[in-house]
Amino acid sequence: MELKLDQWATTPPVGYPGTVSPPPGKRSAGFTNGEEPPAGYFNHAWDALADTQNELANLITGAGLTRSESDLTQVLAAIKRLSIVRTELAGITQWVDLDTTGAGKGGNAIAASSHEDAVVVGASGAIRWHDGETTWKSRSATASFTGALFDVCWSSAFDRFVAVGSSGEIQDSPTGDVWTRRNTGGADWFACAAGAAAVVAVGMNGIMNTTNGTSWIARTSAFPGSVYISAGVAYSPSLNRFCVVGLDSGTYETKIQCSNDAGATWVAATAPLPASEGIIWSADHGLFFAWNDNEVFKSPDGMVWNAATGPVLFATFGGIQSVVALPAHLVLFGERWPQHAKLYRVEELDGTPGTVVEQSIFRPGGDGFTGALSRVIRIRPDAGNAFAGRLLGVMTQRISASHYLG
Repeated sequence: MELKLDQWATTPPVGYPGTVSPPPGKRSAGFTNGEEPPAGYFNHAWDALADTQNELANLITGAGLTRSESDLTQVLAAIKRLSIVRTELAGITQWVDLDTTGAGKGGNAIAASSHEDAVVVGASGAIRWHDGETTWKSRSATASFTGALFDVCWSSAFDRFVAVGSSGEIQDSPTGDVWTRRNTGGADWFACAAGAAAVVAVGMNGIMNTTNGTSWIARTSAFPGSVYISAGVAYSPSLNRFCVVGLDSGTYETKIQCSNDAGATWVAATAPLPASEGIIWSADHGLFFAWNDNEVFKSPDGMVWNAATGPVLFATFGGIQSVVALPAHLVLFGERWPQHAKLYRVEELDGTPGTVVEQSIFRPGGDGFTGALSRVIRIRPDAGNAFAGRLLGVMTQRISASHYLG
């Protein structure tokens, strides 16, 4: 194995001596293993490449590999994995504020389209949208609605945002600019999710779906005899399955139900699950993740569940508010300011505490912000919009985006 450093620095960083010309024979060949830069010379890439070389050597030794051609695939996979881990650790700690003027006036949720738009929904039907420029603009729901919107999702099948809220409110919009009411009256809707051919809304003792983007139909829950409060819904493209997590208000028992026919009929999961706050699907790992205030659970099919993280403690930062699955990490966000995140290596999610990295995020301290986190979502790199490859977070007073995560 040989590393070559071909780029000579012309402007060394502050604190390093001035540049010198490379020695004869090294102008194009670079440095090889075991050689040191000449005195008074600094190569910008030297430290990073040297660290990478050492880590690769440790990976090869630890895995009992040799340097034969047969090991090349494993070594390349190790390099890729190392790059992903480092990118995610760097990206999750670096955020930029997109809006700090009252992001959604009590923003509850955020979604991005497959175009250039993103929407935040919140109290008083407040809706804000981004049009591919640098400003976020206030938009209102239909004039006749003055309640709160609790969730929003983007449907590629129907090419529109769908927002759900109090008193049975369901609205949609192609861009987040002009909204059309599709349903009103009845119990609150708390969450929505878009599938390949349907959108499902869930809430207080109810489930509705649309298979054309405009007409909504009430569906029968798998728990029709109880007051079932649905807290979250997620869709798996590979399974073509919606899964809903919720709570029986009488017994306080968490139950999960799934649908494989676009939300028309629902089947109860095989066992109760102590997780009632939310649910997501991870395409990277082929797993559903569901959570409550201090635990996360996982399932490959939505029907059989196992513990993923064990007890989680955010100390003064409240319980788990939002969960995001990245290729190398499961990221848990605390609900209170200053927001913290706990990062779990996905391969270690076996129900034991494991190795956890805790990071401060969202400009911790210093600017007087005391709001609470509502939601963080991941925009996949292939999403085709301005936020692809990043996380979007919405809080009571701001909207933020992470640096590129890959």
